[in-house]
Order: sequence, then C-alpha cells, then structure tokens
Amino acid sequence: MQIFNSREYNLTDKQHEALALAYTEGYFDKPRNTTLEALGESLGITQEAVIARLRNGEKNILENTIVHSANSESNP
Repeated sequence: MQIFNSREYNLTDKQHEALALAYTEGYFDKPRNTTLEALGESLGITQEAVIARLRNGEKNILENTIVHSANSESNP
C-alpha cells in the first residue's frame, strides 16, 4: 500500500514499510489492535527495531510536513 511518495517525506523504505504495516494492523488505533511484538514478527525484526523505525519515520514525516510548513510561512 503506497499512500504517498516516501522520498518526499524523507522516509526510508523500511520506515515506510513499518509505518504502513502499523497503520493497517491497527497499531495507532485506540485501543491498539496489534503489538510491537506482532509487528516485529511480521517484519522479521526486534521490537526495539520496530520502535526505532516508527519513531524515525514519524519524525521525518513531521519535519517534512508540519515543521516545514511552519518554517515556510515564517520565511516568505
């Protein structure tokens, strides 16, 4: 599932894969419908690696959307 151009938001392929899987499996739902352990098993990586990919991917998306927009508006 390709929601957007990963490169536009400076995501690695692995970050995109982890974020997309977490979203489709319900990790961001409340209550969560999956766990870091299950995501790690699906991706073939440790829970710690899942956390790192999600955190870094989220950071890249924020930097290239919200933060980028705020900086663009303050520097015409």
